[in-house]
Amino acid sequence: GIASTSDEASSVLPLASALYGPVPAQLEQTDSFVAQLQELLAVRRDYRIYAARQIDVPETANPGLLVMVHNLVDGLGVQITALNFGAQPIEEEIVIPTPAPGKVMDMLTGEIEGQINARGGLTITLNGYAGKSLLWTETGA
Repeated sequence: GIASTSDEASSVLPLASALYGPVPAQLEQTDSFVAQLQELLAVRRDYRIYAARQIDVPETANPGLLVMVHNLVDGLGVQITALNFGAQPIEEEIVIPTPAPGKVMDMLTGEIEGQINARGGLTITLNGYAGKSLLWTETGA
């Protein structure tokens, strides 16, 4: 059909507005939704997360916390996805199945996020409605 120039669709519903703004403008802003999505997809591609094998979904004390652990292909390490579906911040120690203790890096920032101890314990700290993608490697991230 032909696009209407009116402010209402033919069904008398108001036309939808873009939630985040035009994509080209978002790509120019590093804190925009599209720029952050582009960064996430680059990490997914670079570490081949799409080909990883899930090895654990550890139990958590907080019902809003979901942790998934994946073995990355070609010895790239162990990837840990931590998601807080609740409004309140979370700090909880989770046991992660890695071959050895070592540092864990935030895959988006490159900063060291924590340490897996000799028992496999890793403290997960998340703000409300937040998530992190973490990486453990034999070389210590």
